[in-house]
Amino acid sequence: ALPDSAPFVMPQPQKMAFGAERVRLARRTALILPEDASPAVREIAETLRDLIGGIADLDLQIGASVEGAPAVRLGPAGSGGHFAETAARREIAPERIGPEGYAVEVSRDGAVLTALDEVGLLHAARTFIFLARPELEGGVSLPCGHVRDFPREPVRPVFGYGGWRSDFKRRVLTLHALLKCNMAFGGTTPASI
Repeated sequence: ALPDSAPFVMPQPQKMAFGAERVRLARRTALILPEDASPAVREIAETLRDLIGGIADLDLQIGASVEGAPAVRLGPAGSGGHFAETAARREIAPERIGPEGYAVEVSRDGAVLTALDEVGLLHAARTFIFLARPELEGGVSLPCGHVRDFPREPVRPVFGYGGWRSDFKRRVLTLHALLKCNMAFGGTTPASI
């Protein structure tokens, strides 16, 4: 069982450990990608920026960081630097974690989000959103610690019905995607989300 002070993350990660210390990210915080980031990694970064910007006063700036300021780093485990170091500490390797496995590590330097693959990076970004607590003066704070996770099951369904329409259905499916569901049933055939 987790202590009452543990952050709320859904679904519950396989491993999560946080202390009482928090790191604050300013309103404008750097979101650093590997130099050779693929278009898919860049798209995940833009999705993270847009989603968290919609719920908190946080404007993640994709690019170089300000010296000494906490930053968010997002990249595959094989990208070297912070990503490889975090992957080694959290055992993010094919023989040590399941498909779509990822880690989120938060320290005074900010957050590192890394994974074996792009789907895992997307899960890491979603977990990061759960960890972020909006601050009254702007920006967010995050608990210092880490998450190591991978899906327990390859198919994680959500069920609806065919009568859902446009904007409502889009919002419900977006919410379920944030909860790491990957298959929607609501008509005659399933669809990936």
